[in-house]
Amino acid sequence: MEDNLNNENEIVLDDEEVIEVNQENDEQVEENSSDVKTYTEEEVEQIKANLKKEYDSNSQKIFDSRWAREKEKIEKANAQLYQIEDVLKAQLGATDRNELVTKLGDFYNVDISKPTGKLTERQERILAKADAEDIESLGYEEMVQEANRISRIPKDQRTIHDEVVFESLAKEITEQNNKKELNEKGYDLAILEDDKFKDFRNKLNYNTSITDAVDMYNLLVKGKSIEDKPKPVKPASAGSTKSNVTQTQLKDFYTYEEAMRFSKTDFDKNPELYKRVQASMSKW
Repeated sequence: MEDNLNNENEIVLDDEEVIEVNQENDEQVEENSSDVKTYTEEEVEQIKANLKKEYDSNSQKIFDSRWAREKEKIEKANAQLYQIEDVLKAQLGATDRNELVTKLGDFYNVDISKPTGKLTERQERILAKADAEDIESLGYEEMVQEANRISRIPKDQRTIHDEVVFESLAKEITEQNNKKELNEKGYDLAILEDDKFKDFRNKLNYNTSITDAVDMYNLLVKGKSIEDKPKPVKPASAGSTKSNVTQTQLKDFYTYEEAMRFSKTDFDKNPELYKRVQASMSKW
């Protein structure tokens, strides 16, 4: 009896109906996949070629800009040498610099035909600084990419050029990150140009975030609350940490969290506490 009921409830599709259902499914898949952009192998190669061309173009612009700037500096620095060279050419009958070097060597019986071609440290630093400026002009991502490349080189294997470029890029990247972080939290960027704040921040640990540094500066130096709107002050209880903080024995080191619990009044009442908090900053 159950078999008969089951057979009666089964839906049996003939071959033509099965084909129609499969066609509908295929059409649905094709419709869903029509929005996905696919690329042929030739298109992929063309995209790669365009990206390489753009990179090469930017690299050439950097080189041309740097060379034009350095060429002008060299010409100005060696103006008198060029004049001396012209006089010597005229006296020795030389038509170019190579011939002049040869005739001077023969005249004085000295081999001066093999220049060292080595730059002084000052010249290397000047060129490296110019390279860093060119990289900075390309934007944030280029700076990070180059800084990361240099950071992977062991420090004892870096050249003067590497060190100067890395230091310059790291400074610019940090400044841009600081501005972004302050902007996101609604801080006034003018504080970054405040000489007193710069001196204050130099006393902090390098890993202290810019917003933490500003909060500490406003509290410890300017006596401003971190909150935009100061909270009502409740009467301190006998066991209140806030009320007893300047009465307890002073410690040699205070964590950032401990320091931020103090108020300017605490520091005014106990200058030694303020000195010890300041001394702790470099270890945060």
